[in-house]
Amino acid sequence: MPRPDLPLKDATFITFDTETTGLYPVASRLVEIGAVCFRLDGEEISVFEQLIDPGTSIPPDAQAVNHITDEMVSGQPTVGEVLPGFLDFLGGTGNILIAHNAKFDMDFIGLDLLRMGLPLPQHMVLDTIMLARSLAPGLTSYSLEALSTTLGITRDQDHRALSDARLTREVFRELLRRNPGVGTVRVLAGIVPPQAFGRSRTQRVTPPPGYENLADAVARRTVVEIVYVGGTRGEEPRALTPHAFLQAGGYIYLAGHCHIDGQNKMYRLDRIKSYRVL
Repeated sequence: MPRPDLPLKDATFITFDTETTGLYPVASRLVEIGAVCFRLDGEEISVFEQLIDPGTSIPPDAQAVNHITDEMVSGQPTVGEVLPGFLDFLGGTGNILIAHNAKFDMDFIGLDLLRMGLPLPQHMVLDTIMLARSLAPGLTSYSLEALSTTLGITRDQDHRALSDARLTREVFRELLRRNPGVGTVRVLAGIVPPQAFGRSRTQRVTPPPGYENLADAVARRTVVEIVYVGGTRGEEPRALTPHAFLQAGGYIYLAGHCHIDGQNKMYRLDRIKSYRVL
């Protein structure tokens, strides 16, 4: 974490944004991640931008918002190939992460990291909606578009992950420019409580008794064959490399890479009829 007394002019910030196939992380998928690493004076240090093949069709309502089509993501890297590079881009925990409606993006990224058994970022994360409500109270809307218009910031690109990350950066800088008393990490964190990836509603858990062999397969990343009730393939046996046990919405899921469909999936534990370690 950055030092509480660190002047914001000396801090390194990263704004990030995602585009997805829908609104709910358990049922939807990431299709793009964009991020910008910068200093408060506006210096752009580096950028991250990557389309992601979600392994499924992008619904028309999602395409209407982000203008990302199935053709655009076809042949792009999978989320499992993209996220390790994104974690590297975030750098050390002294960097401060920022997102607009941060919980949405954190839940999508965090769930995919949990699915793959990768570590969650330990950085502090700030939400520009919460910051704007504190520093610019009384506005009729705190959407990114409305807020940027109110602050006199012009959007010069479509609604895509990188352009939204850059727009979030400018909103953040303008809010602080208008409030020069916010000068250190301590003062900033006192205005907008930092969030953490580990507080997602989806958590990694220990499986209940009776699944010890499956838990051992998760630890060893050993391929298992499961028979699943309720999937699109019926009760056809499928080979799976298990990654983690997750709890979400009152259910425990087995997350892993399905070798039949060639993508990461989640299977409700109570619907796994049988399994065997291969």
